[in-house]
Amino acid sequence: MPNCSTSTFSEPEEFEAALRRQTNVDLLVTEQTDFRGRITQVGLHLLHLAVADETAPRIAFVAMRPDIVLVWWAIGRPGSQIWCGAPSSAGEVMTLGPGHRAHARTRGASRWAALWISATDLDRYSQTLTGTPVRALNGAGSWRPVGAALQTLHRLHAAAIAMFERRAGEVLAASAVHGLEQQLIHALVECLSDGVPGAHNRRTAERHDNLMARFEDACSPCEHRASTLIELCATLGVPERSLRTSCMQHLGMGPMSYLRLRRLKSVRRALCSASPDDSSVAELARRYGFTELGRFAVKYRQVFGELPSATLQRVW
Repeated sequence: MPNCSTSTFSEPEEFEAALRRQTNVDLLVTEQTDFRGRITQVGLHLLHLAVADETAPRIAFVAMRPDIVLVWWAIGRPGSQIWCGAPSSAGEVMTLGPGHRAHARTRGASRWAALWISATDLDRYSQTLTGTPVRALNGAGSWRPVGAALQTLHRLHAAAIAMFERRAGEVLAASAVHGLEQQLIHALVECLSDGVPGAHNRRTAERHDNLMARFEDACSPCEHRASTLIELCATLGVPERSLRTSCMQHLGMGPMSYLRLRRLKSVRRALCSASPDDSSVAELARRYGFTELGRFAVKYRQVFGELPSATLQRVW
């Protein structure tokens, strides 16, 4: 049965949890500001739709499940959202195939739309409608549909979201829901089949994507200690300059700044779940490699807008 939910959030972690309904994602807010997020999600038979608003700049590391394809596009100001190191452009859709991983970051407040469909269903519809499989299933890509295909996809997606929001709680006619979903899939296949490669479809971009995915893997064991850039580069087998260039392009910051941000988030997660009677800020900070507690507290406040002691004392 189709379903719809609209939720608002004041904490990035809650917004991240809502996104995880369809995609594994790690979210890092990069500037201290009052975070607000709103997302409407619609589940149909074959498609899952979403439209979201965010108020703060952030980095998202998206990891797709084994048989799901993500298609998304920015709404509003072109260039405000960065997909795999390339600014979003009007008239493009971005894709991420099954099992693949990529970074998506924003430069400020943002609005975006997305849909998810199984690779099997998308391929089946493409074979039926065009006689060929969809070419966007492998890796990350951007596509510039020709003609009115993209406008049709945008219009149908917005209509579906609006219909379910407007009639929340009502049982909609199965025939109407099925017809709308079929039109959405047809428009999607047309966009991906006839579209020309966008800014991201370059061999060099693929190499950077692979490096950044491996960089994320290398960061995980470093979250409990203060690692060095030399150690990271040795693990990845790349020169420092290559890693710095890729990180600036994909993350908007250097590798060590990003790793520190990840470690700060890990401390915050630990503080949120700890009891003030059984844990201390110093103990949890040291667990994630922060030994200079004064500097840690200053940086924590710059990122999250409060002292770590306030996070520990707060009732979640």
